Amino acid sequence: MPRLIYSLIYHLLLPFILLRLVWRAKKAPAYRQRLAERFGIFEKPDFDQAPIWVHAVSVGETIAAAPLIQQLLQHYPQRPIVVTTMTPTGSARVRALFGEQVFHVYAPYDLPACVKAFLGRIQPCLLIIMETEIWPNTIHYCRLRQIPTVLANGRLSAKSAKGYRKISTLTRAMLAELSTVVAQSQDDAIRFIDLGVPPRKSRCSTKITLVPISANNRLASNPAGPPPITNTLSEGINTSVTDFRF
Repeated sequence: MPRLIYSLIYHLLLPFILLRLVWRAKKAPAYRQRLAERFGIFEKPDFDQAPIWVHAVSVGETIAAAPLIQQLLQHYPQRPIVVTTMTPTGSARVRALFGEQVFHVYAPYDLPACVKAFLGRIQPCLLIIMETEIWPNTIHYCRLRQIPTVLANGRLSAKSAKGYRKISTLTRAMLAELSTVVAQSQDDAIRFIDLGVPPRKSRCSTKITLVPISANNRLASNPAGPPPITNTLSEGINTSVTDFRF
């Protein structure tokens, strides 16, 4: 029910969100371009395999995600990588860093129809969200499609945590649907747990890297599955989440 109320409020606010885009386009014309993508409408890419979806809201998160994306490209060259952003500057940074190596598209608005349209076109095997860009409908519909959702490099200030507590029913349900949270610090991890992330799904690390493929790795026998990931500061703490280790 809280997510339904959230979706209704989002629908009511959508005209104002679009007006804000128009206002921002006066200074940055790129905001008026590719508007359909924000509703999950774009030409469906012709992928041979289910892609990995990395979401980085803008420039800072894109830069933070760059090493991980580079590792994905290096270790899994056959696996398409989809990178979404919310801003034109984030889009430009993705293009500058990776060019045609990744498929870039704007992230959909967090409305059921938009999210379902996006997932229907992309059909990812995994979603990696950078830092704190968490959206209830996106996470919910990924879970319904059995798409593991990882919050990487997660950060949550005391002020933000206080705000999330005001909508604790929605927040707790949303965070419980995440597959794993890899927080930047122990304080961040504790705040996520306090808000509803099960402790077994929470890890603390300053860096995320890929586990090298080995003979006993599930990916070795299932190359079509998503790649494993490890928390480099928590070697010896391994938690299986489908094909992932943290």
